[in-house]
Amino acid sequence: MQSKTEVRTIKGIDRKTWKKLKNISEKDKSTMGEAFSLIMNSYEESGEKFWDKIFSIKKILSGNEADELNSLIYKERKKQGFRI
Repeated sequence: MQSKTEVRTIKGIDRKTWKKLKNISEKDKSTMGEAFSLIMNSYEESGEKFWDKIFSIKKILSGNEADELNSLIYKERKKQGFRI
């Protein structure tokens, strides 16, 4: 017995993209909903991996060096009439 599934629509999807999603689901022998979920999970993971990589980079400046740089920037911006 199949469970009742809710039908949803994706507005603005072109035929080429729809066909790609359909081909992915056929290749994986899954429903289009399952294929879409896999794609979304992959998309989220790639974003998380990107930020993990960014935040794991070794610091270029020490805390004191960063504070000194911020102080110099503040002084220069004040001279030039920038908003602070």
